[in-house]
Amino acid sequence: ASLAALLLGPRLGHLSGPIDDPHSWRQCDTANYAWAFYKEGIDLFRPSVCWMGAHKTVILEFPLHEAVVAVAYRLLGYDLLYARLVTLAFFAGAAVYLFLLVRFLFDRLVAVWATAIYLVLPLGIFYSRAVHIDFCAVGLAHAMLYYWTRGYAENKPPLLAAGTACGVLAFLVKAPYAFYLLLPLGCLVAMRFSLTPRNRSQTPQHEGHEAASSPLVPAAVLRALRVLRELRVGPDVRCGGSGDSPQTSKTFRRDGARRAFVLLALVAVPVLCFLAWRVHVDKVNRAAPDWFFIPGYFKFVGMADWYYGAMELRAKRGLWEVLGSRLLFEVTTQVGMALFIGGLAGSFFAARRYGQNTILFL
Repeated sequence: ASLAALLLGPRLGHLSGPIDDPHSWRQCDTANYAWAFYKEGIDLFRPSVCWMGAHKTVILEFPLHEAVVAVAYRLLGYDLLYARLVTLAFFAGAAVYLFLLVRFLFDRLVAVWATAIYLVLPLGIFYSRAVHIDFCAVGLAHAMLYYWTRGYAENKPPLLAAGTACGVLAFLVKAPYAFYLLLPLGCLVAMRFSLTPRNRSQTPQHEGHEAASSPLVPAAVLRALRVLRELRVGPDVRCGGSGDSPQTSKTFRRDGARRAFVLLALVAVPVLCFLAWRVHVDKVNRAAPDWFFIPGYFKFVGMADWYYGAMELRAKRGLWEVLGSRLLFEVTTQVGMALFIGGLAGSFFAARRYGQNTILFL
């Protein structure tokens, strides 16, 4: 907690003042939503903007963040300081759930290091104190993954329900921050292994030898191949292996199938809610005036490309170069990229201690 406070502290001196760059225009949209909620009442399904004349209503994302800011305004008074504090609170929540997830998969030390690095990533330093919705979505997505992972591993319906609730909100606020986290969940269901962290004394020696077989190939890949091979002949040795009776293996498979079905059904809930939300968004935005005489005007209808980009864009080499440059110089910086490469290369050491959990984390 002291380390987190130390790393979060520098932001506290930059919470006041007017909206600033980068993305000041996007922050203005968020700030105006919150202002309209504050002055005219909160309507999550018909938010208002200031640049549509008398029509006003345009929906971009689900305005949960803006509603929370409006509540803060009503309690404390109108000041962008409170909008930034709301963003910072969501950022801190995202860090907390990252810590909880990594501690559950590994141990406290790994969780502390992962969270500390997360708190000092360059983009997070600015956007965690911006009038922006992104960390609202990130925090909810981290909570979704934590509750679903632990709920599935421990077979606890309340945790699964909490994950579903967080997932619905994360998908509605900004789906791109949540959808890719379904990949490790799919990995979890496919592998059907326990997520209880293990120390060296609990790890079979043959697993360690396999993990260290080649420093050039991440152990996670080797272990994934091994687990997939095991799936063809029976469940994982830690959850009903070859030494168990056929009845035990059958029971394990039946229980695993039931739990997997429940989790996949719960995963479908946020996706379906997101699709229903997009139908509502198109219906509301389509009612805007057809101001064709304004250059570049459109009604924010059919905005799927806005979330994931058009497929033809993925064939343009120049765009990948731009994204690569941003990843290196803005998202991670050279220091962060060096840490990432070093961590990936050292994953075989992690696999020796933590086993298959390394696959899920990667």
